[in-house]
Amino acid sequence: MKKNKKWYAVLVSILIIGFLMVLVVWVFNLVIREMQDTKWSFDYMQAYAWAEGAWELALLKIKQNGYSYYEKVDDNVNDYSIILWKYPLDKAKFSKARDPLISYDINSKAKEYNWDLQVASFDIFPLFYVDKSWNHKTDNLKLEINSWNENNLTWNIVSSSGGISWVWEFNNNTSWKWRDPSSFEYIKTKIWDFLKNHDNNYLILMNIDPSSEIKYKLTSSKYFSLPRNHILTTWRFWKYKQNLDIFLDNTEFLWRSRYSIYSN
Repeated sequence: MKKNKKWYAVLVSILIIGFLMVLVVWVFNLVIREMQDTKWSFDYMQAYAWAEGAWELALLKIKQNGYSYYEKVDDNVNDYSIILWKYPLDKAKFSKARDPLISYDINSKAKEYNWDLQVASFDIFPLFYVDKSWNHKTDNLKLEINSWNENNLTWNIVSSSGGISWVWEFNNNTSWKWRDPSSFEYIKTKIWDFLKNHDNNYLILMNIDPSSEIKYKLTSSKYFSLPRNHILTTWRFWKYKQNLDIFLDNTEFLWRSRYSIYSN
């Protein structure tokens, strides 16, 4: 009797169809993953570009206003995000959940600063800071040295019309002679009075110790500009976020400008 082999054909057909379905699903999944990877790469590149754009915008603000300029743009619907959007004149179309947001934080001022000054290195502090309104002057200052070699830290306070130089710590009531370049005379005054009566003051600290660093702390009841600006920029799109963390060395810039150091 001849055997019925139809069920073999049905079984083989089912196996082939199953294999093809698995193959199609695997290929589809592979395509989806490749598309996701491409999208993530695109988002990453776009995020980095936007964060770098925020950094350039922050640098432009510093260039326009001065190295002591500070500003914080929150990670929210802000004017800069609107300006850089594809419809810059139509704020109503901007969606926080859908459209990219940029933000930055220029950290350039402080009331307290601690640092380890390396051998033969120096820090320069602008004793003022700039915001959107005006130039604010620092007129209350104290320098503390937390090292055994305090005699090797020299300090100079210079302005456009004179300067003081000495070693050791100081505070508002420290009295020393400063040289008036117009008369070439030495005038004894307190640091408090010198800072109040002169504009564009800079504090220059230098470690002249040949072998070790010097730890110091600078404090004030008012803000002073930092020797190094910290700029944090951010781009955010939905849940994707990219940060750029940058330091801008004001000391190097000011040293290249060669502000005079008056000596007593």
